Amino acid sequence: MTDQHVLIWVDDTYLGSNNHLLRRELTRQLTEHLIDKKADHKVVDYPRIARFRQESPDFVDMTIQQLGRRFNADQVLYVYLDKFQFHHEAGKGFYRPKLTGSAKVIDSATGKRLWPIEQSFRSFSLEGELAQGQGAAFEDQQVKQLCESAAEQIGPFFYQHTVPR
Repeated sequence: MTDQHVLIWVDDTYLGSNNHLLRRELTRQLTEHLIDKKADHKVVDYPRIARFRQESPDFVDMTIQQLGRRFNADQVLYVYLDKFQFHHEAGKGFYRPKLTGSAKVIDSATGKRLWPIEQSFRSFSLEGELAQGQGAAFEDQQVKQLCESAAEQIGPFFYQHTVPR
């Protein structure tokens, strides 16, 4: 991804509930991880993505390639979220966030999958620690921690690795 203009598109369309914080935070965390590790230098800003989602509700009918072209991105890191569970069965005030999904990279010009090579997508699954708390600030913190874990799991696939001597 080095020297490419990348769109990080988090698709939570089929989760049933639209969690704006989850989408925004996962995009932010992935962006930070990629830039910190010099895997990428040009990533589409999330406010631009959020504005597009609001102004163009028909984006759900667009292909990944079309989304990439719409944002003038060379590649799309497409993150599909298929399950998000927030509360724990222990009862009100107990949280154990869980997130499952998959990721892949698509070339915006050709629509060709660039990563992973050997399979259609790379799956991921995360589960946070059981925590007790209340209030919006506590819930937001739980989502942020889950997104940081997701970025730590997905991001290393795009870092420049050196071979030990």
